[in-house]
Amino acid sequence: MKKVRSLIRRATLMVPAVALGLYGFAAAPLHPVYAACSAPSMDYGSASQTVNISAAATYTVWSHLMAPDATNNSYLLEVDGTCYTVGDAAIPANAWTWVNYKDGNTSSPVSINLSAGSHTLKMIGREPNVELDRVLFMSDQTCTPTGTGDNCTTAVDVTPPAVTVTAPAANATVSGAVNVTASATDDTKIAKVEFYVGTALKATSTTAPYSFSWDSTTVADGTYSIQAKAYDTANNTATDSIQVKAANTDTSAPSAPTNLSAKASAYNKVDLTWTKSTDNAGVTAYRILRNNVAVTQVGNVSAYSDTTALPNTAYTYQVFALDAAGNVSPGSNQATVTTPSTPDSQAPTTPAGLSATAVSASQINVAWSASTDNVGVAGYDVYRSTGTNTASKVATVATTSYGDTNLSASTTYTYYVVARDAAGNSSQPSATVTTTTLAKQSNKGKGGVHGHVTTTSGQTLTDATIRVSYGGVKHIYTTDSSGSYSVSDVPIGTRTFKYVSHGYVAQRYGIGIRDGVSVTKNVKLNAR
Repeated sequence: MKKVRSLIRRATLMVPAVALGLYGFAAAPLHPVYAACSAPSMDYGSASQTVNISAAATYTVWSHLMAPDATNNSYLLEVDGTCYTVGDAAIPANAWTWVNYKDGNTSSPVSINLSAGSHTLKMIGREPNVELDRVLFMSDQTCTPTGTGDNCTTAVDVTPPAVTVTAPAANATVSGAVNVTASATDDTKIAKVEFYVGTALKATSTTAPYSFSWDSTTVADGTYSIQAKAYDTANNTATDSIQVKAANTDTSAPSAPTNLSAKASAYNKVDLTWTKSTDNAGVTAYRILRNNVAVTQVGNVSAYSDTTALPNTAYTYQVFALDAAGNVSPGSNQATVTTPSTPDSQAPTTPAGLSATAVSASQINVAWSASTDNVGVAGYDVYRSTGTNTASKVATVATTSYGDTNLSASTTYTYYVVARDAAGNSSQPSATVTTTTLAKQSNKGKGGVHGHVTTTSGQTLTDATIRVSYGGVKHIYTTDSSGSYSVSDVPIGTRTFKYVSHGYVAQRYGIGIRDGVSVTKNVKLNAR
C-alpha cells in the first residue's frame, strides 16, 4: 500500500498518492473498513485518513482519477460514515481526470456539509485498475482543479489577531458603570471580540470600537480580572487581560488634607502644597477650590500650580480629597495669597560666598549663599570653565550647592553661579572661584554607587543631590538630565547616602561599599 499523506490548506483537503486496484493492496476481506459503504464483491484495496477541517462550510469533493476503460471508472468514498460512489461514467480511459460527481450522474456533485474539526475519510477500491491520485475538499464552488489541483488551494490563515484592553487602566479602582474597551487588529479581519469578567462572558462586540458597559455594583467589592478575547475570520484567537478593583460599598470619606499653603511665585502663578489625606480604600484625587469655586481636580499628589491667576488679585484656596467610590473629605484649611500687581521684572540678588572644594581627582563641590528675590528664587545656574575656555552652564539646581563630577585629575576649574526667578529674571553672575582637582590615586580599597532618582510615580528628578561624607569631607553629587548619578572612589565600608530634592522627603540609606565594585541604587522620593 502506498503511504497516505494529507495536505490541508484552509478549505481544501488534498490526499495524494492513494492507488486503488492493482497496486499492492492486501487481498484480505475489508469489511471492518467499509462501515457505511457496502463491501465490493472483490477486494481492490483501501486507505483511510483522519483529516482536520479549519472552518465549517459546504464542500465539493473532487477526485483525481485514472480509469483503465469505460467500465471500470469509479471508487467508494466514505466521509464520517456516509458512502458515495464517485464517478462511474464519462471518464476518459487512461488519462488523469478530475471528477466531482457521483453515481454516474455528471450533474450530481459530491457536496458535503462539514463542521470545523476532525473527520474520518475512507477510500475503497470498487473496480479493478482504477487509480486515485488526490482528493480535494473545496469550499470554493467556482474553482475547477487542473493539474495537481493547486490552482484551487489557498494558504491557511494561522496568524492570530492582536488585542489590548484599553480601558479601564490596569489595577484601577472602579465603581458603578465601567466602560470597558479594547482595540483589536488582524492581518485579515476581526470577526468579534468577547469580554469576560472573571470566567463569565459578559458581552460580544463585532464592530470597532469594541466595548461594553460593566455594572460593577453587581459584584462584591474586590479584585477582578477583565479579559478581551479577539477572533479573526479563520477562528484564530488572542486574549489580553487586566486586574481592577471594584469598590462600590465604600462609604467612608478620606480625612481632610492639612497644612495647605499658597505662595504667589509670579504675577500670574500661585503654588499650592498640602499634606496628603488618608482613606480606608485609598485617595484617588484632590479637588482644588479657588474663592469657593472648583478650578481643577488633580491625581493623588500634594502640590499644584495655579497658572490662571490674575495680577494684583487676592485668592483663597481650599483642597478636598476624593476616593474611588466618590466620597469627598472635609475641606482643608484655607490659604490666602495676593499676586503681585505687575509682571515680575526684578532680578534676584547676586549669589555670594561662592566656594569650591576639590574632594577627589574627579569631583569638585561648589557651594554659595542663597539669593533673595521679591517673589522667590526658582533656581541657580552653575557655570564652569577651564583655562582660557569660555564658561558654559553645567547644571541648574534648586539648592545652594552642586557636586561637579566626572572631572579630570590635577586640572584647574573656574566656577560662577547665576540666580533665576520664576519669571526668568537672572541675577548678575557671582564672583568666580577657582580650584584644582586632586591627583589621580589608586582605586584600591574603593568602590562606588550609581543609579537613578525618580518620584514614586516614576518622574525623573534632574536636580536631586546625593550626599555622602568620608575622610572628614562632605561629598555632593547631582543627578543629570536623565535622573542618573554616579559616585566613585568611595572608601570601602558602610557609608550613609542622603538623597535630597526640593519639594520631596529626603531619604537616607546605608550602602556597603566593596573594593572595585559599583553598586546600583535606584531611589524613589515621596512628595512632601
